[in-house]
Amino acid sequence: MLLSDLFTAAAIGTSWTEAASNTIPYYGEGLFPARKKAGLDLKWIRGNKGLPVSLSPTAFDAKSRLRDRIGIALNETEMAFFRKSMLVKESNEQEIMRI
Repeated sequence: MLLSDLFTAAAIGTSWTEAASNTIPYYGEGLFPARKKAGLDLKWIRGNKGLPVSLSPTAFDAKSRLRDRIGIALNETEMAFFRKSMLVKESNEQEIMRI
């Protein structure tokens, strides 16, 4: 049996495109994802006196604590829209890749 019968161009191409190491995302995709937030609406929960609501850590098997809704408000606003661009030089790109 010849090796050329086993290793065809189609088999090598399939192996190359489906290899696990080829599916690892690039570092920049984690920092700058392709999925963007649609719209300019922002919503968050504020507690008493406008302070943010903090959560306290608990164990996995602990009973959850109930929290009053008194003094908690849902704030909605619209994000400001900015449009800017930057020039990324080769030295900057090399510095990013080094990180």
